Amino acid sequence: MVRLRVLPWEYGVRNLLRRPARSLLTLGALSTVVFLVLVIVGFIRGLEKSLAQSGDPAVVLVSAVGSQDSLETSSIAGRTPALLAATAGCGTGANPASQAGTGQAPAAASPYRLTAEPAGAHGVIETRRAAKDDDAVTLVGRVGGEEKPFVEGAAPFDIVDLTVQPCEDGCPTPWDYCCAASLESSKAMVKVVDAGGSPVSEDARQLLSIKELSTVVVHGRAKRDGRGNLTVLADGVYVKP
Repeated sequence: MVRLRVLPWEYGVRNLLRRPARSLLTLGALSTVVFLVLVIVGFIRGLEKSLAQSGDPAVVLVSAVGSQDSLETSSIAGRTPALLAATAGCGTGANPASQAGTGQAPAAASPYRLTAEPAGAHGVIETRRAAKDDDAVTLVGRVGGEEKPFVEGAAPFDIVDLTVQPCEDGCPTPWDYCCAASLESSKAMVKVVDAGGSPVSEDARQLLSIKELSTVVVHGRAKRDGRGNLTVLADGVYVKP
């Protein structure tokens, strides 16, 4: 029968003193590792504290789905910044009817729905070609260009040039223009804003009493991005009967 015995403590101490150079190197290596761990942890804690104190809650970093491992490959649609800006302007106290985003509530009292058609309206294609950033513009178009051209609970919506015809032949969503070759040069986003330039926090369908394929005349100011996309900050919208 084999009996196991614990080595005396003195054996370990004696071995340390037998080769003092190797013992000192081992001790130095362990001390260096501990020191580096403490430095890295301190750096991370300091960075977190600095970001918490200097960060702006109004700044948001947006990346594509599935790009957490490689932000270099992240790409988002050109209309996303405008949608996010509009969504950020939405208040949490909007009435339930606006948040639901369904139905067509009367918009007779809306200050943003014009009772008279603005003169000198141009098509979306012509406006995209000629308008510069911050130009005053009046353009006419048809609501659509996406399967969901409205933003739930907010005022932005997409319009398409009238020369582009919506889908036919029993298409369930003709307003998405899925039969068109390309809408890149014939589409614009309309974002209804208040007198201070902030997005209106009410669904455009209730605010203006419009729906998909409604023809609208929009007056406002043009905003262009680096890719040539057109967003109109609208102060008034006329809905054609």
